Amino acid sequence: MRAFKTVYMRGGTSKGCMFLREELPKDQKEWDSIFLQVMGCPDPKQIDGMGGTVSSNNKIVIVWKSEEKNVDVEYLVGQVIVGKEQIDYKSNCGNMTAAVGPYAVEMGLVEVREPITTVRLLNRNTDKYIDVTVPCENGTFAQEGTCHIAGVDGTAAELKVKFLNPAGAKTGKLLPTGHVKDILDIPGFGSLEATILDVSNPIVLVRAENIGAQGTELPEEVNGNRELSELLEKIRGTACCRMGFAKDLKDARDNSPAVPKVGYVTVPKKFRMLDGGWQ
Repeated sequence: MRAFKTVYMRGGTSKGCMFLREELPKDQKEWDSIFLQVMGCPDPKQIDGMGGTVSSNNKIVIVWKSEEKNVDVEYLVGQVIVGKEQIDYKSNCGNMTAAVGPYAVEMGLVEVREPITTVRLLNRNTDKYIDVTVPCENGTFAQEGTCHIAGVDGTAAELKVKFLNPAGAKTGKLLPTGHVKDILDIPGFGSLEATILDVSNPIVLVRAENIGAQGTELPEEVNGNRELSELLEKIRGTACCRMGFAKDLKDARDNSPAVPKVGYVTVPKKFRMLDGGWQ
């Protein structure tokens, strides 16, 4: 049995395991087996691991001190695919990017300045530069604060994440197809209007009403609706092919499960929040 140091950390509304690259095997081909064991995959319940059974709780972040000018720290994000022996390194995670800042402070990767330390990051999934401002006191991250974000109980210190030039993270273009709107031919559904963007991460967006949804569904409602879930995957896969990441829907599902993201939007309306309250 081998032992590897990790820090289990929340960033925004995600959480995962942070690793220093220097403490991992030099051969990166060994990394996936380590990370899968850490998270407890491929068991979808992840009983024998630290994964949280949903994608937002299955992040791996590898961090190292940068040798580039005007960059403090570089990092790589791995999305562990729940229920599979698979890790996707194609995209960054904005939530875990927030965690890299205080992690770098606490691990001594940057010089601490009080009351604010700005950590200059280079994300190696996208080769994009990001600044994270980290509140500091007594030589380390100031964890206590009054900042509250939706989806997380309580308050904490406020981290500010500034993506310096987020457009074209994977395709080199804000609009990968060159169009503000695209018409996607969705198998078994028909034509569907969509917008395909590449801002920090590639994403495809559609109107909720166009796919028979309300736009106010909670995650468990979407996950429990097999027809809607399958349609969203077809939309995601079709956009994946349109962006040149996959050759067909199966290839998109098997080899690009985290890129692009997919979402649906609607007009402002009353909705129920995760904590049961109404907004």
